[in-house]
Amino acid sequence: MSAAQVEGWLATIAAAPVTDALAAATTATGTDPYASAKAHLAAIVDTGTSGTTMYDLFARRAKEGAQRDTDISAAADRVLDARQSLLATQAPLDGALAQAATTYARRVAVLKDLAGNAVIEFATATASLAGIAAAARPTVAEQAAITVATEQAAVAAPHESAVYDANDALRAALVALDAVVLRHLESDPGFDPSTAPEVQHEREAVAAARIAVQTAVDTLTSDERSHLATYDATLPDPVKEQIVSFFLAEALIAKIAAFGANVSHDVGTAATALAAGRRNAAIQRAAADRLDREVSDRAGAAAARALVSAARGAALIRGEGSIT
Repeated sequence: MSAAQVEGWLATIAAAPVTDALAAATTATGTDPYASAKAHLAAIVDTGTSGTTMYDLFARRAKEGAQRDTDISAAADRVLDARQSLLATQAPLDGALAQAATTYARRVAVLKDLAGNAVIEFATATASLAGIAAAARPTVAEQAAITVATEQAAVAAPHESAVYDANDALRAALVALDAVVLRHLESDPGFDPSTAPEVQHEREAVAAARIAVQTAVDTLTSDERSHLATYDATLPDPVKEQIVSFFLAEALIAKIAAFGANVSHDVGTAATALAAGRRNAAIQRAAADRLDREVSDRAGAAAARALVSAARGAALIRGEGSIT
């Protein structure tokens, strides 16, 4: 992307209607239509319970799905960062420049996304939430069936959520292991994480986390799985679509709120670091070119001197040479 494009995107997010969307996103989950949409769904899915057990399960499922989507890209980012860390060790200025360029590219990607999509995404999210809030409730017969199914599903729901919690703990253990492995690979390309004592602690943590996941899965009995499946099947399709739309809208709002506040500062900081990296690399290249010329000039002078050195040395000894 060009500097002019980046400046244009920065100007876009600094003015209405993007600023309006960014400001609204920070408070959207505490106001309508989000609050009314959530209340509408909770009244349907948690009928017959004293809390929000089933709503919480759907929220946990949505979080798990989003996390699975980011696992692979996050792993790719970690290995790229490790490769650039190695480059920084081998050639500090080149490595620093590569790291600065990657950081800048990532932050500009967020800026471009917000500049181009924040307004329409926020409008789409709020329209979806408003539609959910105004949607018709299930029929009396449908709601009665949901109420019956909820009684047993609500007992099983925390056990399904516990599986997702265990998955999160396993992810964290795997990321911790990956970080140490990548660090060792920078200096030892033959490093074997399956046997190396340097990562024994991290391996054991991963193994324990895998056991915890299996324990959580086993705790969710076949009867509980059946109760949850029955509950899911009892929900009318329009309600299921509303649930999906609700959490997609929530994710859009969260993305805008999370990135909107700091993106200009983050891009500016990254741009400054990138400019410094480029400047330092240019200085290094210019210095190398200058020293290469000096090497050539001085080597030439030394070669020329070698051709006459014996005669001039003898003349100096005889008192015939210059004393300077």
